[in-house]
Amino acid sequence: MRAPRAARGVGGFDRGGRAGARAVDARAQADVARALAIEDADERRAALERAGDRFARAFATSANPLHLLNVGATKRMLADTRTGDERRRLVEAALADVERAIELGEPARRAQPGWRRTRAALLADLGRDAEAEVELARVVAALPGNLAARVVHAEVLERLGRGAEAVLEREAVVRLRPDSSAAWRALGELRARLGAKDAARADLRRALEFAERAAGSESSRDDAARARAALEGLDR
Repeated sequence: MRAPRAARGVGGFDRGGRAGARAVDARAQADVARALAIEDADERRAALERAGDRFARAFATSANPLHLLNVGATKRMLADTRTGDERRRLVEAALADVERAIELGEPARRAQPGWRRTRAALLADLGRDAEAEVELARVVAALPGNLAARVVHAEVLERLGRGAEAVLEREAVVRLRPDSSAAWRALGELRARLGAKDAARADLRRALEFAERAAGSESSRDDAARARAALEGLDR
C-alpha cells in the first residue's frame, strides 16, 4: 500500500490526522501564519508557543507523526527567537521530536524524504555536520529537485572540507534556478574561497546581471551588493 501524501501547510508544515486533530492543527497553522507576520519578538514567540501546544494536542489525539513533526518545526522557529544555551536547547528538542516522528512514520511508510531534510538541517544547526551530510545525501538521491536540501548539502560539504563536492551541489542549484542571482552568487563565492578565481568571476558577473534585472526588491539589491563586493575582492 502506498503511503498517503501529506498536504502542505504554511511555512512548510505538514497537515494530517483525524477529524478532531485536524481542527486543532488548522488553528495551529493559523497561529504560525500570524507569527510569521509579527515583528514584535515577544508576540511572535507567544504565537509560536500557542502553535506548538496545539500541534502537540493534535498529536496526542491522533498519534499521527505529521503533527509531531510540526511540533519539532515550531520549536525550531522558536529557537530563532532565543540565543545561547536556550536556543541550542530548543534546537535539540526540535531534533528529538523530528527523529521520533520519523521513527513512528517509517513503519507505515508515512515518513517522507522531506522529514529527513528537516532532521539534517537541525543536525547541521547543532554542528553535527557529518551526520547531516549522510542524511542530506539520502534526501538529494530521493529528491534531486529539492532546492533547499541541495543548498544545505553544499554548505555542509564545504564545512567538512569537501569543496569539490560542494561545487557540484551549487552547480545543481544553479541548474534548478538558472535565473537566481542568489544561486549564482553562492556558487561564485564558493569558487572564490576555493581559489578558482576565473570561474568565480564568471559566476559573480552572472549573479550581478540577474540581480540588476530584478532591481527593486531588497533581496536583489542585497545580492547585487554582495556580488560586487566579491568581485572587488577577487581583484585585490
